Amino acid sequence: MIIQLKTDFASLAADLDLERRSIRVAAQRALNVAAKGRRTDASRALRDRYPKLKAKEASDAFDVTLASVENLRAVVTVSGRPLNIYRFVASANVKRGSGGVWVDIKGQRKFIPHAWVRTVNGASVVMTAGDGARRRLGKQGSMVHNLKIWKTIDLPNALNIKEIAEILEAQTGERFDNEFLRQLDRELARQSRRNQ
Repeated sequence: MIIQLKTDFASLAADLDLERRSIRVAAQRALNVAAKGRRTDASRALRDRYPKLKAKEASDAFDVTLASVENLRAVVTVSGRPLNIYRFVASANVKRGSGGVWVDIKGQRKFIPHAWVRTVNGASVVMTAGDGARRRLGKQGSMVHNLKIWKTIDLPNALNIKEIAEILEAQTGERFDNEFLRQLDRELARQSRRNQ
């Protein structure tokens, strides 16, 4: 998932001369502050929604390409595979015949019946047998299951949830506007001192 910071430079150009270096510098700095802020805000939003997600893990999912004076475009990229639901396990019922796993994904406990925790390739996972998947094989009547490893949402899709996306867009726009005005005042004051 790629998030391009949307700033309407066409409307800015109506009031400002974007060919002037001082204005482009202000825009570039504001874009970069907005991009870094977007990564921080998005990481925080993910951790608020998924309390067991580690801060470093959420932050490491983002890559920021900063704007330059020549290219007034900043890009925030988020990547990641679906999260293993094991990380959200609250408790597992290990009594024979009453199998199941409790998970706490968004601050609420939910029960996955007939599930169990198993180690696969060195990693702990939550598994269940797929629907209609049981059949007996061999003389000893061993059971073969169509096993399902449970996963939850990936981070790019988590950020696409409408309520999160709208909040992030508003925060980013406000951060850019405030920083652009601050940087523009700074650049114009600097230019004025040079001309004296």
